[in-house]
Amino acid sequence: MKRSIIILALLANSLLIYSQKWAPTGAKWYYSFTPGMQYELAVIESIGDVTINDVLCQKLNSYVIYAEMEPNGTYHWDTLNCPYQYTFFNSNKVFIYNSTSNGFDVLYDFSATPGDIVTVKDTPFPGYCPEGCYPDCQLFQYVIDSINYNLFINGINLKRFYTSPTENSDYVFTDPDSMVGYAPIIERLGSLKYLFGVTRMQVMEGAINCLRCYEDSTIFYRIPGWPTTLPCDYLPPLYTQLPEDSGMLKKQIKVYPNPSATNLYIQYPDGFEILGYELINLSGLICQREDFLVPQNPVSIISLRQGYYFLKLKTSRGVFYFHFIKI
Repeated sequence: MKRSIIILALLANSLLIYSQKWAPTGAKWYYSFTPGMQYELAVIESIGDVTINDVLCQKLNSYVIYAEMEPNGTYHWDTLNCPYQYTFFNSNKVFIYNSTSNGFDVLYDFSATPGDIVTVKDTPFPGYCPEGCYPDCQLFQYVIDSINYNLFINGINLKRFYTSPTENSDYVFTDPDSMVGYAPIIERLGSLKYLFGVTRMQVMEGAINCLRCYEDSTIFYRIPGWPTTLPCDYLPPLYTQLPEDSGMLKKQIKVYPNPSATNLYIQYPDGFEILGYELINLSGLICQREDFLVPQNPVSIISLRQGYYFLKLKTSRGVFYFHFIKI
């Protein structure tokens, strides 16, 4: 009898350790958005267990915190709640529930080796909040490029998987412009870009930058780029009042063509003077700048890589931001 109790206790303990390898209840992921966006923070939290198709899953609650403007120009923080996701860990793989097929797809394979290809989805799907894919994405597939075995978090040695999307994949884990570079996948944590991946061509409003922190009952991880002086759920001070005429003034400036492969032309009325400009990528890094722009001269974007950017115009009437796409 005593021996049976010991065996059952050991078995229960091993099951507990096994279940803690992925998204234990209370686990939280905190993600930053690209600087300058109205969206600021995305949070994913494991909120408990649920059984789907006789499989015990972790229920993940995702939400986005963003700045909402009031009619008088002041701002307040608001929350966008995303659909629940359901995930479980088995045979060193992380699975995610597919409501369309009423089955499960492999999100991560921690037993994969370099050269292996992981296909998450190969049929239409609407995408994951906050990086929805419109129209519906067709393919989420990536290849394992390399593996690093020397990351220690709270004394636990975890593997880092560096990946790249296959040629036609609509969803990715990769982003060389984020604060974590190519955003590896880490055991127990998932992708440092975003847990569920992001669309290959992220929309300008709502572009996820990267993970800030991950925490559960046994480990805590803060990326080197997130200041130790700031909490993981930090929200910056909000603007209390916009200049009354800023919106009207911006409408008088035209930036074209958009998208463009070579040049941006700026059209503005009398009374404006362009004092300079900056071209800023989605990570908030300045890619190009000039402190003076000759009237009627275009802004060359030939040297930029394809993707989404901001044009920051410094004018005699204020500073204005414009989105554009380099093709």
